[in-house]
Amino acid sequence: MSLFDSLNTFAKNVGDKANEALEVNRLNGKINTEKTQIQQELKKIGEYYYKSHTEGQEYDPDVTEILISIDKHYATIRETEEQIKLCKGQNQIPTPSDAAPSTQGIPQRKEQEMATTLPSEKRCPSCRKNIDDNLKFCGNCGTKIEPPPCRK
Repeated sequence: MSLFDSLNTFAKNVGDKANEALEVNRLNGKINTEKTQIQQELKKIGEYYYKSHTEGQEYDPDVTEILISIDKHYATIRETEEQIKLCKGQNQIPTPSDAAPSTQGIPQRKEQEMATTLPSEKRCPSCRKNIDDNLKFCGNCGTKIEPPPCRK
């Protein structure tokens, strides 16, 4: 009987460990769900503050630095989309995606410094100052200017 008792004890221990692992896994899933909810709420906060920033609201310098960084990312997206248009060429028949640019959800800053650039204008990616097309470095901040990948 001692062999059967040992096997029974072993099976019970394995079952207990399996149940423990399932419970820990369930609890970890609950923690991850809560973390996801927190991230969604933090995203809402960020979107609220960025929207008010685009409407001219002022914040402390640390927050303003982050908001300006986001502005620069949006500006880079707009410039890259312009480069894509140049790569596609002017001879194409517009498609529905060409008619409605993907920057539709990208906020535009009201301030003059973040005004949308015209296709003929070129701006420094760092300081956003207008620069000539033939320059290799920005005359204002010294940033190296990379030529666009495609020119038609």
